[in-house]
Amino acid sequence: MSWHTDPMVAFDLETTGVDPETARIVTATIVRIHGAEVTSREWLVNPGVDIPAGATAIHGVTTEHARASGGFPPVAAAQIFAELDEARRQRAEPTA
Repeated sequence: MSWHTDPMVAFDLETTGVDPETARIVTATIVRIHGAEVTSREWLVNPGVDIPAGATAIHGVTTEHARASGGFPPVAAAQIFAELDEARRQRAEPTA
């Protein structure tokens, strides 16, 4: 088997800024690829702070939208971590 037939995972975050010490998650996406099978999961998170106009210009999510429709950050983070951990475990399992 070669690398392109192994399970792969793509992970993307959009945040309130570029500083990893202060930026908060606004959206997250995980795409899992195994051969022709592709699954994805997305999150919209209420970061609990105003989303700067510069960040909104990049990802399109306003503070108002995130507050109205976004998930609670600890719950979203736990779901994101669980999904990444599941992908890691599946990647580590030997295939027949």
